[in-house]
Amino acid sequence: MLLSTLSCIDFSETLHFLNQFDDHCCCFCGSFILLRGVEDWVVHLLKDSLPGSTLDLPQENPPTFVSVAPSDLHQHLGDLLKTEKGADVVFEVDGHTFAAHRCVLAARSPVFSAELFGGMKEGNTAGAVRIDEMEAEVFKALLWFVYTDSLQVTEEEDEDVMCQHLLVAADRYGMERLKSICEEKLCKFVNAATIATILTLAEQHHCDGLKKACSRFLGSPANLRALLDSDGFDHLSRSCPLVAKNLIAMSALV
Repeated sequence: MLLSTLSCIDFSETLHFLNQFDDHCCCFCGSFILLRGVEDWVVHLLKDSLPGSTLDLPQENPPTFVSVAPSDLHQHLGDLLKTEKGADVVFEVDGHTFAAHRCVLAARSPVFSAELFGGMKEGNTAGAVRIDEMEAEVFKALLWFVYTDSLQVTEEEDEDVMCQHLLVAADRYGMERLKSICEEKLCKFVNAATIATILTLAEQHHCDGLKKACSRFLGSPANLRALLDSDGFDHLSRSCPLVAKNLIAMSALV
């Protein structure tokens, strides 16, 4: 009898249904029920008939009928920047001009929003917005991030310099995600040749994580002494005198 070993369990409707499958086998052992040749939905029906059971039958993944492509919004916006289609504002940076879209810029940066739509409104359809104290390549990289939320690929030897400039630009335009990305990358570039510049940037632009990376590097007496003896320390002293004073005090203790 197919269900003779299950007669002690009270789930009559299920048993009645399964009795129809006299050419199949069902066995009960502890909290596991093994059904061979019965459709998966019958197995689920039997499982639901055992309140409090720890029955753990394998679940099949439902079939996939539609494949959803990943988002390509960043590609479309990148193309919009490249083609300048519908651009309604022009920036002049270090002798170069860049066309862009006011709404995109305003959505991504509170500073751009204020400059282009608020009380700081600059530029019109006839004139260009002039950007001072920034290199053209840095502004180009800034725009690329505004539109695509990603950094442009740069030469490895130039990456740390570009990240330094972009960090300053990101802080200037209130773009916190870009600032954090640059800060995280610069943590990997802290060394004897860059420590003075990077520590100055970290202090001036309130980059706590980057300051911690610099402090860890200067935890070595040899690294600290090398910084104090370098030409970069003069720049650090002029830009961040309190930091320089603290470093000198640290050196006296080691």
